[in-house]
Amino acid sequence: MSEACPKPENQDRTNCPERNNNENIITINVPNQKGSPEASQSITIQPQPVRLSVDTSTDWPAVIATSSVAIAVGIMTYISQRNQIRASKAGFRHDWQKELRTLIAKFISLAATVRYEVGGNPDYLNSSESTELFGQLIDTHAKIELMLDRKKGYSKSISKITEDMILATRSSDINHLEALSNSLVDVANGVLEQAWQDIQDDLHGRKIKQ
Repeated sequence: MSEACPKPENQDRTNCPERNNNENIITINVPNQKGSPEASQSITIQPQPVRLSVDTSTDWPAVIATSSVAIAVGIMTYISQRNQIRASKAGFRHDWQKELRTLIAKFISLAATVRYEVGGNPDYLNSSESTELFGQLIDTHAKIELMLDRKKGYSKSISKITEDMILATRSSDINHLEALSNSLVDVANGVLEQAWQDIQDDLHGRKIKQ
């Protein structure tokens, strides 16, 4: 503000403000009504320091909104992972069901074929011709055994029937093998039906009865 006053000494500096050594204090000379410089008065202005106040209070609406989004994302992630686990379990049971059905059907077919060959030639199982066919029968039986849970009652039934069928391939009574095959189909159907129900329980999150 002092630069606005005329610099030459012979000019009137009555209305020019003068700064005190303290930069926050400004002195202004005010003339009296007659305009006499000798009777001028001084007015001192001391501006108050500027005080800045920053409001750092918590923005609760923003906090609540952010928390709500985080909770929603967490819930969606949990549900997605849970559904994936259920689908994986159901898929495993479905594959097991499909594989067991295929093996049992193959086993019944092989047993019937061996029995047919034995019926035409009583010494068939002692010949080299029977090695491959009978080997497939034994291999299929072993795979069925590996798929079974020994703790389940149906596992014991299937194991017993398939073992009897292998022995029945040497029997001259063809009806005996047929009866055993029908029994195996009945037990297998019950197991596969239960497996299907377990798949539905897995998908819907229901507890499976042991």
